[in-house]
Amino acid sequence: MTPKEKAEELYNKFYSAIPRVDDDGQQEHASAKQCAIISVDEIGTLKADSFDKLPNPHHYFSRNYWREVKQEIEKL
Repeated sequence: MTPKEKAEELYNKFYSAIPRVDDDGQQEHASAKQCAIISVDEIGTLKADSFDKLPNPHHYFSRNYWREVKQEIEKL
């Protein structure tokens, strides 16, 4: 899965879980982005530290992958 696809997947999961507050969805959009960024920060911190030390680690576990996912979330 590309970083863009992962960003969209995380965002959509959070967006669908957030109760609707207003008609235009702006508050939900901002909250979903923030939740997705927090989760990526946690994943990047917890998982990447141990997997970066492996020879040829799978890209889903690399810091660079999660950095790119975060950048894609910020573009949403």
